[in-house]
Amino acid sequence: NWRLADSNLIFNSTDNTGNITGDAANPAYIFPNNTTLQPGEYAVIWIGNNTSDHQAADAAFQDWLGNAAKLNNAGEDIWLYDDELKIVDYIAYGSNNAINTPPSAGLNLWDDTYQGDLDGAATGQSISLTPNGEDGNTSACWEHTLSNDADGRCPEFLETRDTDTVSVRQTSVGVYNNILPNVILVKRITAIKPKDTNQWIELPESGSPFIDGIDGGSSENNVNSERAADDNDPNWPNPDVYLRGLINSGQVMPGDELEYTVYFLSNGSNNAKNLRICDRVPGETTFISDSFNATAGFPSSDVGIAMFQSTTPLASGGPAEPNIFLTNIPDSDRGRYYGPNTSVPSGCNVTFNQNGVVVVEVGDVPNADSPGNPPNSYGFIRFRALVN
Repeated sequence: NWRLADSNLIFNSTDNTGNITGDAANPAYIFPNNTTLQPGEYAVIWIGNNTSDHQAADAAFQDWLGNAAKLNNAGEDIWLYDDELKIVDYIAYGSNNAINTPPSAGLNLWDDTYQGDLDGAATGQSISLTPNGEDGNTSACWEHTLSNDADGRCPEFLETRDTDTVSVRQTSVGVYNNILPNVILVKRITAIKPKDTNQWIELPESGSPFIDGIDGGSSENNVNSERAADDNDPNWPNPDVYLRGLINSGQVMPGDELEYTVYFLSNGSNNAKNLRICDRVPGETTFISDSFNATAGFPSSDVGIAMFQSTTPLASGGPAEPNIFLTNIPDSDRGRYYGPNTSVPSGCNVTFNQNGVVVVEVGDVPNADSPGNPPNSYGFIRFRALVN
């Protein structure tokens, strides 16, 4: 049977006084036979009795150690062993003598760089892992729940949260302990310039500027049902202004130019950090490298990417126009165009760059709590392409 202990059972290095079982002769909690957790499920072992305040409704398994059990606030270690007494996982906090002989460094089970910062939690406050479900075996990614102490030191930092219904506790027993971000993307054709004119025509040319891709029925601008939630998310700002365009622009001719816009909305429960948008240039078109030279005021530069994002409250009328212009080359701005057959950042998930990819490092995007609030929870990137 698997065991949970605050002792190094392999070297018989145990606490002199007090442990999680309250029994010095039997320092490990032994999981019952056939205790099984599926991926994403949680086990909760309570220090205390089985009372109404010691319940984790979402846990797949829970047990109670009674009031004799204890952990030391100034420092402690927690060990998980399999049925062969091999170490499965380990965490320690603080630095007092309740921390026993640690695992061999060669096992790479624990980086204790920030271990000393993890003691002294407030009464009822837990210690949480910030990149939920991805235990990197480093103290840098643990923190006092809600403290944000791990921000800046943990590469996959996510804010920890309190979901405990007991008001005097700050924990998330039996559920994800992180506030998760999410970003939705909606791509539209927002303008066309026929080859025999020098005039850009905004799309759609008539009717509502926002073509509802969900309720369009059999329209060529109807999107698949799996994208319904994206198109109709309630926190998009005024769609007639901030989500206009077509999915299908109709018949085009070689030499026509098309304007593509990718709208984004941070609609998760947390800020989206380091957002990067990668968009393939559609087939049978060629990326136009100088689309925004004149608008940006750089006539001799290749400014082929535009962006909109603002911290100023969004106007109820429109249209929303780009306020950030990006060059196509690897320089100090946030945009870059990767030509066909060149390598793109691995995070773009582009196996073969056949026709070019536009990449914009948007950065941190706060989550929307209502339409257009905060204003920079929304934005878009834009580029243009020539029909071959």
